[in-house]
Amino acid sequence: MDIDSTIPSREGTLSSPAEELDLSTLFPPLNSHPNITLTYDPNEPEGEPCPVSPVPVPRELPANTAAAVKSAGSALRYYNTANRSFVGIYAGRLCEIMDGVITPLDRGRLRILLTALSRWHKPGDESKTEIPLPFDLLESVLKASAKELDRLPEIKGVHVGAMLMPDGGTLSGEGYDKTTGWFFLKKTDVPPVPEIPTESDLILAREYIDSVYHEFLFKDRVDYENNLAAVFSAMLRPSLAGPFPIHAVRKNSPRTGGSFLQRVNEIAAFGCDRQVYPAPSRPEEMEKLHKTIVKESPLYAVIDNVPQGGNFVSDFLLTATSGNGTTSFRDLGSLNQVERVVTTQFCVNGNHLKISADVCGRVIVTNIMAPKPWQELRFSRKKDELIAYAKEMHPKLVWAFAVFLKNWIAKGRPAPPPCPGNLSEYPEWYSIIAGSLYAAGFSKVLSNMDEVQTAENEAETEGCELLSRLFAKFGSEMFSPAGLKTVLVQEGEMRKDHQVSSQTILDYAPDHLVKAAVAGTLTDVMTGKWISQIADQKFAGYDRYLTKIRVTPGVRYQLVPVEKQTSLTDSL
Repeated sequence: MDIDSTIPSREGTLSSPAEELDLSTLFPPLNSHPNITLTYDPNEPEGEPCPVSPVPVPRELPANTAAAVKSAGSALRYYNTANRSFVGIYAGRLCEIMDGVITPLDRGRLRILLTALSRWHKPGDESKTEIPLPFDLLESVLKASAKELDRLPEIKGVHVGAMLMPDGGTLSGEGYDKTTGWFFLKKTDVPPVPEIPTESDLILAREYIDSVYHEFLFKDRVDYENNLAAVFSAMLRPSLAGPFPIHAVRKNSPRTGGSFLQRVNEIAAFGCDRQVYPAPSRPEEMEKLHKTIVKESPLYAVIDNVPQGGNFVSDFLLTATSGNGTTSFRDLGSLNQVERVVTTQFCVNGNHLKISADVCGRVIVTNIMAPKPWQELRFSRKKDELIAYAKEMHPKLVWAFAVFLKNWIAKGRPAPPPCPGNLSEYPEWYSIIAGSLYAAGFSKVLSNMDEVQTAENEAETEGCELLSRLFAKFGSEMFSPAGLKTVLVQEGEMRKDHQVSSQTILDYAPDHLVKAAVAGTLTDVMTGKWISQIADQKFAGYDRYLTKIRVTPGVRYQLVPVEKQTSLTDSL
């Protein structure tokens, strides 16, 4: 059947003739890339952008697997120069950076990338007839190393602002930095940092910082300076190897600005704020959260609003923030072993945050103290205004801490005064952070370490003694709040008759419970509220902890052995 494909001319109609219609806006060319110049350079240097042809480049697919993997790596390096997304090796896996997110590649996405700017053909085929990429080749490429993939870039992470270096320099270029392995999402203009800062430079740096933080309700000067140490620490976290301590913000009441302080700190350090992690109440969920954070490797992780009395540090996190700064664990739902160099600055905040004895040597503490509840409302600037101002100040704040670092280096890297507490896990961190701040005139930084550690060790000792008294009375048997109340009332009677000859459970109870037990007015509810606050807390030096169990008659408590961690390969 013959089909006439011509369009007849119809005079007198309101529409334009078909030959005058411009359909290019509705149907663009299939291979159009308007932002890319129509040239091709097959010998482009690694990591340097060059114009890329919108038409796929012919590439020969070698029969040898190793040669084919190397050719695929060359195609991916060439794809990187198109400035669309970026492909490289991250944490041992072939990944793609798109919209600031690192995503592992699967076979489908890899096929798209390998054929986006390359047309593969068999060796010796002069007609260069395109062939599909074999399944086995895609699998081999996904499992290959950077070297096997023709020196494909190895990605250390994604940075959103300006990076402070240990020598006082800064990095702020856009794209992949071959020297550090970090991928920068944007260029940030940091003022030039003087090699030998003057006193005027130091004064200006302190003014920049104070302009952001002067309205927060720090309890004492040491808390203000400890917070600066935390921001300084966050800025250096991506570039300085080794373990870093945790930053803990401890508030005396809700809405005093603790969560807001952590948000401003992240903006000051990196130029933006990202995800906040709500604190789980169960210890096993807290450990899973810690492993998830280490696996995702954000620059800054805030575990927000830890419940009063809750334990915010797992055995896993203690290991991840000490030693050589690396850790490994088994991935969730698989047998895969995940290994990470920890590059995250861990932070927590909460009301009356409990810092146990085995943790107090791993944290720097900033206390927020409000004279009255709801004092967050005292800020003269609105939250949005302060957030916008902190983002605007990010380059100047990086400059300010770079000035402190350069000043310390220029003065011969003087050692800071001995730490009043125990921070022996972080010698290099303490030397650089505390040394630079002391040399810049911050004389109170970390001076509350002995107070924090002494107070928490005393609380830890009392916790151990309380559990030992409970075990002496109940052993491994379950007991109810009513049963405990009976024991406390008996001890109250003994106190009233002056018959107490040894330590009792009542010695570790709050004053109002002691008075009620002596007076005989103690209730099951009062006893239950008190003992529930101790449940699931582990005290250093005691091999049991109190667990809360819900059974048919009601809530019961039992002292059970602490499971000692023998390896870091527990399931996530």
